[in-house]
Amino acid sequence: MTRRADLGARRAGRILNLLELAAPDASTWPKVDVDALVARVLEVAEDQRRLERSRVEMMRAYAETERCRAEFLVGYFGERVERCGVCDTCRAGTAPPPVDEAAAPFVLQSRVRHDDFGTGVVTDLESDRVTVLFDAVGYRTLALDVVEGQGLLVPA
Repeated sequence: MTRRADLGARRAGRILNLLELAAPDASTWPKVDVDALVARVLEVAEDQRRLERSRVEMMRAYAETERCRAEFLVGYFGERVERCGVCDTCRAGTAPPPVDEAAAPFVLQSRVRHDDFGTGVVTDLESDRVTVLFDAVGYRTLALDVVEGQGLLVPA
């Protein structure tokens, strides 16, 4: 296939992976509207690009945070950990106190829905913001006062 389409193996593999994500039942491919399938493949590819960009933004936030780096990193995966006491922010004394989860407006790992971003999972809570991994657009960190004031997140 790669020679016939004049594509490298890596690019051909990426296209096949996108086809599999866009239309998992390969037996329907010959019967499907090609234009609709191409549109769906492009949509899936854009969703993946958005997710990758959001991951890069999360790593930038990690580099710029004043929180305990261990707390931030574990929060990225939706878990909690006590401050490490050895990272640069802990040693500098700039890490803010951890959030009281009992008083938090959202529960870690709970599913939520946003009108624009769709459904997602709460992965991190801070005193003034919540981070959600949305299925379609990746990670978004939202200001709690805006989220609560406008009712932007509801249980899914």
